[in-house]
Formats: sequence, structure tokens, C-alpha cells
Amino acid sequence: MSDDNDDYAIGKGKPPKAHQFKPGQSGNPNGRPKGSKNVHDVLSKILGEKITITDAGKKMVVDKFEGAMRVLVNKAFEGNPQSLKLLLDLKEHAGGTDQSPPENPFSDEDHEVLEKELDWLVEVRLADSPEASDGPE
Repeated sequence: MSDDNDDYAIGKGKPPKAHQFKPGQSGNPNGRPKGSKNVHDVLSKILGEKITITDAGKKMVVDKFEGAMRVLVNKAFEGNPQSLKLLLDLKEHAGGTDQSPPENPFSDEDHEVLEKELDWLVEVRLADSPEASDGPE
């Protein structure tokens, strides 16, 4: 079949030599051009643009993302259930809904050990200070 290399196995993932890409030839010559932007970059640029809005009678300059969030909050408070669900989902995704302070990770024994260590450090520091070697008070 092949004149130059009879031991080359043709099969899945191994096309015949005549059909392989030549050195320097691209498999996708009309692919993504260099410097083209992806969806994330374009969306970030658009949402970062500044707009002027009126809120409670005051004009404010905010970026489009903040303006969109304000519209979403206002629609949720007007009773729009889709806006309320989206707002709650965004809040949970952005940082959770749990506002309780974190539990103390230290036990009572840990506190006692830490207090003893602190007392010891204070004693050592006082013993090393120049005022401690001046004599009795």
C-alpha cells in the first residue's frame, strides 16, 4: 500500500501519511483569531461601564452591575417571585445566608492552657525588662 513505510499501522488516530498535516500547516486555519475576546472579558467590560441612576431622589453614578443588582432588589421587594428567588440564590452563592458568629473552636481546657502561657510570657517579659532590675519598690 505505502511505498515509503510498510510497517506504519493505519487505524483510529493514525491516518495515512498522505492525509496527515504537513509541518507548519494548521488543523484549523480559520480558528479563533489572536486577541479575540471571550464572553467573560466582554461581559466584565460591559458591566463595569458607569451609568447615572436616581435612587431615593438622589442621582448616583454606579457601574452597570450595581445598577442591575439594585433593579433586582427593587423587583424582589415589589413582590416578583422570580426576582426574589434569584436574589436569594445570588446571596447564598456570594457568601451564604448564615449570619451567626462562628463557634468558639477552643475548649475550656484550651483557654486555661492559653491563659497560663500568657501569664508565663508576661512574667518572663517583666523579668527581662530593665525596670525589674532596679531593685525593690
